[in-house]
Amino acid sequence: MIPDCRKRLEIAVDDLLVYFNGLQNDQSVKETQEYTGAQEALAEAQEKLSAPVQV
Repeated sequence: MIPDCRKRLEIAVDDLLVYFNGLQNDQSVKETQEYTGAQEALAEAQEKLSAPVQV
């Protein structure tokens, strides 16, 4: 992954995690399609970030 793209993805993942923490107690949001989609995107991004950087 290009270093700049990786850094942007790391920042986006951090932002999304903070957002999820803020919604932790809001059950009505957790049941939405958007929340579920965001969880899937987060899991995929974290998987990509756990892969070693290839140069």
